[in-house]
Amino acid sequence: MPLRYLLYARKSTDREDRQVQSLDDQISVMRDIASRFGMDLITELTESMSAKEPGKRPVFAEMLRMFERGEADALLCWNVNRLSRNPVDSGQIQWLLQKEAIKEIRTVDRVFLPGDNALLFSIETGQANQYIRELVQNVNRGMQSRAERGWCSHMAPEGYRNVGGEVVADPERLPLITRLFKDALAGQTSVPKLLIRLNDEWGYRTKPGRRTPAGKLSRAGFYKILKNPFYSGYFRYCGRLYEGKHPAVITWDEHERVLELLGLRKPAPRTQEFAYSLTVRCGACGRYICGTRKSKLVRSIGGMRDYVYYYCTNSECTGRSKNSITEQTLEGQIADRLRGITVRPEFVEFAKNEIDCLAAADETESETRRATLRAAGNRVRQQMERLLDLRLAGLIDDNEYQMKKEYLDRELEGLQAKERDVNASVRSSWRVVADTLEFAATAHARLPHSDARTKRQLAQKLGASYILQEGQLTIVTSGLLTQIEESYPALEREFDALEPADRCSLSTKKGPVGPIASTWWTIVTAIRTAVLYEGG
Repeated sequence: MPLRYLLYARKSTDREDRQVQSLDDQISVMRDIASRFGMDLITELTESMSAKEPGKRPVFAEMLRMFERGEADALLCWNVNRLSRNPVDSGQIQWLLQKEAIKEIRTVDRVFLPGDNALLFSIETGQANQYIRELVQNVNRGMQSRAERGWCSHMAPEGYRNVGGEVVADPERLPLITRLFKDALAGQTSVPKLLIRLNDEWGYRTKPGRRTPAGKLSRAGFYKILKNPFYSGYFRYCGRLYEGKHPAVITWDEHERVLELLGLRKPAPRTQEFAYSLTVRCGACGRYICGTRKSKLVRSIGGMRDYVYYYCTNSECTGRSKNSITEQTLEGQIADRLRGITVRPEFVEFAKNEIDCLAAADETESETRRATLRAAGNRVRQQMERLLDLRLAGLIDDNEYQMKKEYLDRELEGLQAKERDVNASVRSSWRVVADTLEFAATAHARLPHSDARTKRQLAQKLGASYILQEGQLTIVTSGLLTQIEESYPALEREFDALEPADRCSLSTKKGPVGPIASTWWTIVTAIRTAVLYEGG
């Protein structure tokens, strides 16, 4: 049974005045090939769309559906790059060819069959994809270079013209725009009246486009002119401001003044940051409480004083009236809790010295494990090289090659992940313990002198949850700090009960201080166990 061919032709742009002959040339050559080889050409599909992005070509998508429904058997096109310039569309074509939904792809100089080496088709489509990537890079590089030399690459705005790669003044329109800016800077005419004067009194008409005739300047276009820094001699490209070589009609300072006079530059709204918003929940309804700043007359000082209050924003909350609290009171309760977990510097120093010794020993063990994983990875890479040699020699087919390669890829990826994470349960856990002890030693002293953001971070590290109920704050301590909160205060009292001469360095682990050092290290290791549990 003869194959039913589908002809597909594409040009790279949908603009009518570019590559007009491209589709006709492709179709003419393809029809000649079909006639010469006696092909059954059932339909011709054409579209004017770029192929650099997937999912943007409706005709191409319909063509794929026709092959999936069995309405056509083979594909006739000028070149593989007419089918795709991106890996997604290329993969769809290659898959249909591989499962024989497409039994043949014929171009001017090549024929692709389902039984052919898949690498050949991949190379062809890969070259088409690489071409478009390099083209984009080269175009962007050229436009960046033009911007640095002072020339914009976009269409010149009203009052200017693009001539020979440069932007020059439009002698008909730029003088009127210059008058417009002078009147705007005078500040005596409203924006609507300026637009009426420009269009009706001065007779301004926009420059015609391909599909739009010249006409009066619209209100949106008028504001666009007033806000555009181009008229002050600058232009934007990729988010940056460049000084242009085109003629300017106003200075940069005048541009800024126009924005202010016409109300086009609004001051940024003032935002207030409250330390404990979205941290504490209302005990009655469960919503977060929010902060607000209030001013109150204080007769004792004869003036106004600012206060920050936190309150429940749920208007239907039954306990809303009782769940308001000043920031001073709220912060005082948090500070009391921080005081309860404050660890003396000598205890922290002892723990950090012990951690450093363990971390050094763990590093040696970790390096051994990394070396073992690297050696295993090298063996997998050697297997992949031998597998490729077998495929190139024709000793295995594509399916077997792909199946074994995917298995080796997964194995190599797993070994690399293990190598990256080899220290996650050892050195990283000790680092978290050291940070937790440093927090416990310094947080209480830092809280009063910190900004709002830092106070919020300190509070969030202290407590896993905060509940405000009738002005009293209930704090559920973070799991890593629970061991300190429960066991350390008694240990510190025991340490204080020692004679001054017996309070030698904890690192000696001898004499009366020895049991205290041993108990403290038990607390530290319990914190590390909690770290490993939370991480696992």
